[in-house]
Amino acid sequence: MGKRDDGYFVSFMPYPFIADNGTVRVIGQDDCEIYTVKNDTAFVKTNQYLMDENSTVPFSLSQYVQDVFMTESDDYVFIGREPKGGRQYAMKADLTTAKIDTIRQINISPELRSWMPNAGEMVYSDKYKRLAFAYKLHPIVEIFDLAGNTTATVRIGEDTFDPKTLEEADFDILNRLHTVDITYTPDYIYALHWNCMYADAATTAPTIYKIDWNGKIVDRYFNVPYPLYKVAAIDDAALIGWNGKDFIKILLEN
Repeated sequence: MGKRDDGYFVSFMPYPFIADNGTVRVIGQDDCEIYTVKNDTAFVKTNQYLMDENSTVPFSLSQYVQDVFMTESDDYVFIGREPKGGRQYAMKADLTTAKIDTIRQINISPELRSWMPNAGEMVYSDKYKRLAFAYKLHPIVEIFDLAGNTTATVRIGEDTFDPKTLEEADFDILNRLHTVDITYTPDYIYALHWNCMYADAATTAPTIYKIDWNGKIVDRYFNVPYPLYKVAAIDDAALIGWNGKDFIKILLEN
């Protein structure tokens, strides 16, 4: 992905996502070019960009994008950021008109405006046309529609973030981490909740919260193997997890 002056083909943070037809696509985070995957072995250019110099944007944006979802043909939602540690937003892109607009700002409070204390993960439900954002440093999952209207604010723990740590370069390891990953199915959101410091992740059992797209906590799974850093839903009976060394199957039963 991406021809460079020395002749090598390299990739800067390739980001896979699921297209509206269920196939895998990849976006290059150095230039936001979109690729399809052919025969599970090769990237094929689509000659489309999530954003480029011709895009109409509401304000200056970094080309770093996160949590990309294709909602319709040529329509996308994603997390975008202002440059230089600025604010972050849930955003939508229409490739037909090359227009990018905001859905809503992602911030836990008016006092914490930059993206860093508001880091987290976002997922999208095509069935409900809703987005869910889970904060890494705060015990909150926000569910909202494509117009930015709040459906539910779900609390899954007690507040632990210390704003004074923002003065430190490694503030994220000085605070308890809450939802470190999030995955979804058509009917549910699954939040991997640590409620511990990063240094304690190998010895602290996490909890997986099952939340419906209306914001109701349906179940909690405590008998979860650890360490556990990433999760991806197979269906509502099982997840695939990453423990830092291996992929593991997690059956959702208490």
